[in-house]
Amino acid sequence: MPKIDIRGAVQCFMAAVTLLLTIALVAARGSQQRSGSRQKYSGSLLVAPFSKRPEYLRYPDGRQQLIYANENEYPAEDVLSFLRRELKKRGWEPLTQDFFNPEKPSSERSGWEFMEDQTPKTSKATWQWSAEWENGSQELGN
Repeated sequence: MPKIDIRGAVQCFMAAVTLLLTIALVAARGSQQRSGSRQKYSGSLLVAPFSKRPEYLRYPDGRQQLIYANENEYPAEDVLSFLRRELKKRGWEPLTQDFFNPEKPSSERSGWEFMEDQTPKTSKATWQWSAEWENGSQELGN
């Protein structure tokens, strides 16, 4: 079994993390508006300061996704604080439980979760922060 340097993983955690924010739209009407030739995306899709290569994706079933890279050291409190503050300003409230697994608390309640992949040839470790948010229209975002 490969040996993992936990201290090194923690120190280098956010060296090249990709934050993945996905929104599952229950009421997709507001997200389908067009602004000129560019479609409007949900207000829950936020790009944190100093992020690189933001990419917005839209799926036929109404889901939207935002992917970007952000280089911050663990525990990246400045990024989390920005996302929390801006989402609350826009009317989004955090859910304390995982939407699809209600018995599991969200990171908003439990904090960072250590994830380890110990497949035979590659061993990777990372920290993950994941939480769902809901707005007054009952749109769900994470």
